[in-house]
Amino acid sequence: MTYIHQISTALPETKYDQKDILEFMQSTLKEEEHREKKLMSLISKNSGIDTRHSVIKNLYDYFLEGETPQIENRMSLFDQEALKLGVEAVRKCVSESRLQEITHIITVSCTGLSAPGLEIALMKELDLPSNIIRTTVNFMGCYAAFHGLRIGDQICKSNPNARVLIVDVELCSIHFQNEKDDDNILANTLFADGAAAVYMSNDDTIPSLYEVGEFFSKLLLSGEQDMAWKLSTTGFQMRLSNYIPKLIESEIANMLSEAVAQTGLEVEKLQWAFHPGGVRILKAIGNVLEIPKEEMQASYDTLAGHGNMSSVTILFVLLLMSKNENKGPVFSAGFGPGLTMEAMTLNKL
Repeated sequence: MTYIHQISTALPETKYDQKDILEFMQSTLKEEEHREKKLMSLISKNSGIDTRHSVIKNLYDYFLEGETPQIENRMSLFDQEALKLGVEAVRKCVSESRLQEITHIITVSCTGLSAPGLEIALMKELDLPSNIIRTTVNFMGCYAAFHGLRIGDQICKSNPNARVLIVDVELCSIHFQNEKDDDNILANTLFADGAAAVYMSNDDTIPSLYEVGEFFSKLLLSGEQDMAWKLSTTGFQMRLSNYIPKLIESEIANMLSEAVAQTGLEVEKLQWAFHPGGVRILKAIGNVLEIPKEEMQASYDTLAGHGNMSSVTILFVLLLMSKNENKGPVFSAGFGPGLTMEAMTLNKL
């Protein structure tokens, strides 16, 4: 059995109120761009988000029209800031003595790429053993943490002495575009920055938050064009369709049914941890699965306090959920480009 012993998170120091970001976005519009101003206001006020964090200390300076940061500028910023947040999350998660026992490190990010990468920078900064096995999960989108956890689970099941450290860092705000098309208005309104570390092993003598159960995956090719994440000269470009909530709503019940059939879990006893990709997605899931909002509160509260931090968001949800008194089985799911749906079952200890 694989255990998640600890989850710890880290956030940039700079926090923005959603209403302030809306004012900034609208300040970049021309006087005649009435539709865009109305759309920005509508999306922001219905986003379910109160505050977001960013490594960018002044959005107003960073995105002035005519001074669009190029991809190399954005990747340089990622290299500077991702390591800081990753180290902070790890220091909260694992003691110095246990750090020296780490056998495997897995890094997760879809917002920054380089070689040597984040995993090597973390090993150097944390003075980790040089013989650690390294794995990176890159550019997969908001469901990537599920892959990191799956890989960690497979390592622990195949190696009884494994001690796995997962570090997930997403700096979505460095890819904001000063563009007025619907995709960029939506992305600039939803996404934010954050990091988390997870410590896993199969040692049942170490206090734990969760037992890891089973993993599930489904690819909806009908939604291949509805969510995408592509490179450009000015950063990573997001494609987000209004049909995403409907696509998820159409298949999430089937995915839950498959999980229940495979694991023998009872739906009535499940707790819920969904990636809060947006308030419309959470409402669609709650509607089709007949889950009251209060039973998805960890997802709603994470969205309200931090926005959509891409893949790392689900780890914030699981950490928040771990603090309530309810024990027992958990069904967790996330979504991303493809359109991909990933899910897992856990047992909350």
